[in-house]
This record gives sequence, structure tokens and C-alpha cells, in this order.
Amino acid sequence: GDKNSKPLPSLLRIKLHQTIKKMGEDYTRLKFNTAIAALMELTNVWTETPEAGNKELVGMVARLMAPVAPHLAEEFWETSGGEFSVLDAGWPRFDEKVLVQNEVRIAVQINGKTRGEVSVSANLAAMGTVSEQEEVLNQIQSDPGIVKYLTGQKITRQVFVPRRLVSLVVE
Repeated sequence: GDKNSKPLPSLLRIKLHQTIKKMGEDYTRLKFNTAIAALMELTNVWTETPEAGNKELVGMVARLMAPVAPHLAEEFWETSGGEFSVLDAGWPRFDEKVLVQNEVRIAVQINGKTRGEVSVSANLAAMGTVSEQEEVLNQIQSDPGIVKYLTGQKITRQVFVPRRLVSLVVE
């Protein structure tokens, strides 16, 4: 787009593409609360970025929020220079290349046995904060290959080894 629009800083660009992917998946599964949480995470990264006044980003956020906040989305869409309605703009596409180079495979152990791996974004892989740990745990619990080992079980202990492993004790 816009002549005055600077390219997005890389962390914000990665977060945008992760959010497009996650929200698309969450909306499909009718998980609106986690979709909104993903959008909030994106806006947190956005507000921490000084050069965040990007019309393209405003337009993307408008398209992402349209299913749950259509009136506000229309206001954002108009601000970004979008024509007609945000609802006619379609769902944004994420760039798989942006995601792939920034994902880390984490092994998942349950009661000491390796039960699979999940791909998590490089910025989540540090698992240094409670919210990062919760997000990794959510990804583990929604992984079809691993969820069967957790069904009907109560997680009693969690060990997070940054960039390598999550070990869960269940009973």
C-alpha cells in the first residue's frame, strides 16, 4: 500500500501472521474467547512498537475483529482507507514462510513418556511467563495426537524446559 506506510517491524509482522492463523482456526472451532485473546496479544505487541501507525496493520486488525466486533471493525476499516464494508474485504491470509522460520518444535512428555511434539512460535518457546506457559499448554491440549493421552486425566504437575520440552504428570 500506502506511500507513508513503513514495513512492519519483524516481531509485529510475525505476531500478525500468527494471529491471522490462530484466529482463523479458533473462529472455525467457535473458540471466540481464544480468538479474542490472540487479537489482544497482537494489540499488546503493537502498542509496544513505537512505529506502529501502519494503515495496513489497522486494516488487518479491522478484518480480524469483524466477526466479533463489526461496528468497531467498520470504524478501523474506514480509518485504514478501506472502501465499502470491512465484511466485503474477506479474511486476511497469513504467510506460512513468516511462521515456519519462527517456530520451534517442543517435545511433550506425559507421565515420563514422550507422546509427541507441538510447534510453537519462537517467542512462546521461551515459556518464561505464565501466559506463555498457558498458551503452550493450550496448544498441547488442542493437538489431536496428544489430547487422547489427556482426556479424562487431571494434570497434577507441569515442567517447562524452554525451547525443548513440556513434561506433564497426569492422574
